[in-house]
Amino acid sequence: MKQLTIFIALALIVLTTSQSLTVQSDDSIAFETIVKDTESGISEESFFLITTRNDWKKLWKGVYSIFPVRPPFPEFDFSSQMIIAAFSGSEGAGVSISIESITRGDEQLRINVTQTIRTGPRCPPRDAAIHHPFHIVVLEKVAKPARKNAEFILETEQKDCDTSSSEQG
Repeated sequence: MKQLTIFIALALIVLTTSQSLTVQSDDSIAFETIVKDTESGISEESFFLITTRNDWKKLWKGVYSIFPVRPPFPEFDFSSQMIIAAFSGSEGAGVSISIESITRGDEQLRINVTQTIRTGPRCPPRDAAIHHPFHIVVLEKVAKPARKNAEFILETEQKDCDTSSSEQG
């Protein structure tokens, strides 16, 4: 009986340890969308991590360079905040881009971005119009080592336009 108790105790320790080992050391970081749209003046696929007002102002001007009137410039406190932006480049109709999640690991920042391509007979033709989808978010500023090791991970997914009109965006 004593051996069974020891075995059960050891099994619980192993299970507890293995469960804690599967938990990633990455911390999810909350962020807020500043703007997400299908049109911008940035026509190349690109990703930005902005930590200064000057860089933010340049990006904002670039985003709205194709419009006759720019929306008001949003101010942020760059001593405690930073901005991350993802641009899809020149794409046909039915393409969007989204910053899905941001995680911080040991001296690394991982930004997961999804480009969605809508396909199917109910979709507009991809060559119907050229768009420049983008997504810009603001978040709490992370430590410099993590910012220097920022990694943008772009995944592409295809969604059928027939599945749900409420999913289109």
